[in-house]
Amino acid sequence: MKTMLAALLCALSTLAPASAASIVYTTTGSGSALVDGVVYSGAFTETATADTSVDYNPTAAITAFLVDSLKITIGGITVSTNTPTLFFTNVTGLPIGTIAGYVQYDPVTNSVANILAIGSPQFAGYDPATAIGPIAVNTLSGGSARLTDHGAFSWIATPVYSTFTATPAPEPGAWAVMVVGFGAIGIALRRRTITVARHT
Repeated sequence: MKTMLAALLCALSTLAPASAASIVYTTTGSGSALVDGVVYSGAFTETATADTSVDYNPTAAITAFLVDSLKITIGGITVSTNTPTLFFTNVTGLPIGTIAGYVQYDPVTNSVANILAIGSPQFAGYDPATAIGPIAVNTLSGGSARLTDHGAFSWIATPVYSTFTATPAPEPGAWAVMVVGFGAIGIALRRRTITVARHT
């Protein structure tokens, strides 16, 4: 039984790539926002999962990855951007390399609008396809009204950002390995419990 489980785990581990193609960006802070005319205030968390397989910015100095949507949770409500959103940063070590943030593309007006920009010395030379943080960040820009699944979103005043984290998202193969691993542990513990019970 143990040999079979070990073989299965080894086989599944080959399905998991050495590096994940997706990464989750998380920023935290505090502020007040207007969502479809209603005020929400307090601590907030912003999360987005990006596909790091394609750099959408043709400029060599800037790296921009497409995210599924930027989700902002504040004051008991969570809003999600409903137009294409890019996470950007500079990885060349130039002065602009201390900046990261999001821009949202509006297909109606054919324009790109800044959602937020944050700064940290640790962004200099940072590869946004890799893990980092949590690191302390400061606010450079909070952006203005944005399109979300709850209507227009805008900060009432420039928000105060405090931390940024990037964490690789497990791929399906990695999830399979973890599920089988937990199952194997459960089976082993159950067999041990039954064996102990029979001896008592």
